[in-house]
Amino acid sequence: MPKRISILPNNDTIIRQVGYERVEIDLLKAGRIPSNKIYMGKAKKTVVEYDDKRIVIDSVVSWVNITGLTVSKLYRFKVYTEDEYGNRSVPQEIALIPYTQTELSTIAVKSPRVLASPTAAVLDWTENLSSILLDYCGLTFKYTDNTGVERTGERLLNPRIFAANLTPGDRINIDVYYKVIPKVNGERILDTVELYQPVTFNMPLANSIFQPAEPEILRANGINTFTAQAIADIKKLVYPVDVNTLQDLFYFSNLDEVDLTGGDLFQMKTISYNRNGIVATLGGGSFDPFARRVGDMPEVNAQFLVDLLANNLVKKVKYIPYSLGIDHLLQPYVNSGVVELVQVPDEAVIPLKYLINGTVQATNWKIDLIVDPGDYPAGEGLYNVFRVILRDRSASFAFVMPKEYEFNAQVYKKLRFKV
Repeated sequence: MPKRISILPNNDTIIRQVGYERVEIDLLKAGRIPSNKIYMGKAKKTVVEYDDKRIVIDSVVSWVNITGLTVSKLYRFKVYTEDEYGNRSVPQEIALIPYTQTELSTIAVKSPRVLASPTAAVLDWTENLSSILLDYCGLTFKYTDNTGVERTGERLLNPRIFAANLTPGDRINIDVYYKVIPKVNGERILDTVELYQPVTFNMPLANSIFQPAEPEILRANGINTFTAQAIADIKKLVYPVDVNTLQDLFYFSNLDEVDLTGGDLFQMKTISYNRNGIVATLGGGSFDPFARRVGDMPEVNAQFLVDLLANNLVKKVKYIPYSLGIDHLLQPYVNSGVVELVQVPDEAVIPLKYLINGTVQATNWKIDLIVDPGDYPAGEGLYNVFRVILRDRSASFAFVMPKEYEFNAQVYKKLRFKV
């Protein structure tokens, strides 16, 4: 038999916790103990009194949960025990203000950014939704599309809403219900509550002008007029590997293919040097398989492509593994063949267009570089042969890529050369 605990009520300190339209009051220092382990002499009941209400619990308890406190005011609670004859213990008293609809109506979640094309819209939040007044836990949403069908969804971390099949020029209302834990004086209350904040906006017309995030890329694809009407027949877009954002995909409602390899449209960027007598321009030309975008593309910038994939609005995506760092976002669509991973060779030669004399950095790095000298020893598998003559104590040369790129170390893990 477990030993019963005997604690006198007048030795205890009442502890309170505030919830939504309720409070919890702990009555014993020892914590929350089952009634069958509490011994208080002849006490049989626990009684809570406040306002003109009297709540009777037919056992001695270590804590009470008082609900139905819908009015935002100071409640004075009195808690005591009674024996079978109605004799009372010394009451414990505390005054509390519960969290109610009145307090909830004074807080708000940061409003989303709204991007709208004539038939679709994206709502996203680029900042943390938690604040000093609340902790964000998730959201649900609903809206009605142009067929009269109610669309619903739920989002947790990184909330984002993609709404499709909307009518150009209509006023759209998306009901958003945030799940939040409010805070009082910086402390979270006990309960998660629902905070309703609808988002209302006007849809653009087909001839409305949109502001592209990557206008030069769109121009390279032959697009010079930035309206939904002008791009309605575009079936394919090509992006270079150094693209910053895929946001503009959102405006194209009839795409079949997105090529993220640069294709034949884009050449690699260049970088120029003019220092210590060294004048050189490095890079340029066709894309080299060992190069990738410098740094991973932020997920928020790639999510526009994921929206199209998730809603079956694009049929093919060509992608070089690890080239943009969004492989984890595209992986769910690889097995179906919608995302085609472009194969690269097992080995790739670094062209001499990236070679530069170390003298550009410092004069004591002086070196002579004689490219393709013609009298080198015979050998198999030799490419890009050049003769090096050391002219100073720190004689050096380097292979330098333009600032938009870095080596694709996930695919090519070793650099090999012969001396």
